[in-house]
Amino acid sequence: MEHLASGPMLPLQNTIIYLESVLLKEKDPNYPVFTVKVPSDQNFVNEDPADIFFIAFEDVFNLFHSKRLDYNLVRLYAINLQMKINRERPRHIAVADPYYMRDSQLQDGSRTRTKAVRYLQNFMLMYKESNTILLLSFPKMTYYVVFEGRVPGVYEEWEECKKQVHKFSGNCYKGYPTRYEAVAKWRAHQANKSKMKTFLVLSLLLTIVAAVLYFILV
Repeated sequence: MEHLASGPMLPLQNTIIYLESVLLKEKDPNYPVFTVKVPSDQNFVNEDPADIFFIAFEDVFNLFHSKRLDYNLVRLYAINLQMKINRERPRHIAVADPYYMRDSQLQDGSRTRTKAVRYLQNFMLMYKESNTILLLSFPKMTYYVVFEGRVPGVYEEWEECKKQVHKFSGNCYKGYPTRYEAVAKWRAHQANKSKMKTFLVLSLLLTIVAAVLYFILV
């Protein structure tokens, strides 16, 4: 894939290759999470808890593979683009911070809806001379974790999840509002399964040792 990367994507590709080479050398690798600090600028939503968000390492692969991007990765791109606009000062375009542009933030009567209205009003007034304003929105989504199924894992589409659990005896799955939460639950499930497997192996070994000692002593 490296031959397809160009411009800003090439350093990102090189970073991924380096991190992958390091992780492959570890016995129990944990994929990193990148912390993003929102700039202290009136163009962005930078009050707690919106001032810090996280980019999962797996989201970078979705970017390269043209899959649906996580909300946080889209927000990072929007903020980066607006920072570039602030530096170059083009008059015709502006990009709003999409922090509030989710169904969970825009429910009627919620505090975040009021804050969203205030932020957008100020943003529109600030860039009233611009003829193009980019405002991203994120409809409600559900990420599915198949704990027990044909191919366990995290799925972004219900139809894909359904294929893994339909007519599968003992299937177990659950939906989560964010990909970050779904991935965290999947990793925790995998860790618990690994611990349980280790416990069962040790229990079996202890049982065998006890049986051997019994026959030796008797």
